Amino acid sequence: VEAHSLFATTATWLYGLLLTGELLAFLTPTLIQKLQVPQVTTFLVFIQKILTHPALSKIITFLGLVAITITGLLGGVMVYGLTADPLAPLVLRILGIQY
Repeated sequence: VEAHSLFATTATWLYGLLLTGELLAFLTPTLIQKLQVPQVTTFLVFIQKILTHPALSKIITFLGLVAITITGLLGGVMVYGLTADPLAPLVLRILGIQY
């Protein structure tokens, strides 16, 4: 259960980072006009550029996909046992989870 929770939380944070980057890209022009604090707007633009960088976005997306896949596999193992997925014993061995 702890591993399932860990991978679910990881996937949530990874996809949350992607969403934050896209929201900043959408909202930054409006925020720059409304906020008259140059340090804040510079920081927001910096974070937005990092989170929307094409290579980093692809890496975060792939890691999120792996995390969500493992979350689903572990959830299936908890509910249906090892026979539901032929990859379950291999993934559990890689993760070091005793079954």
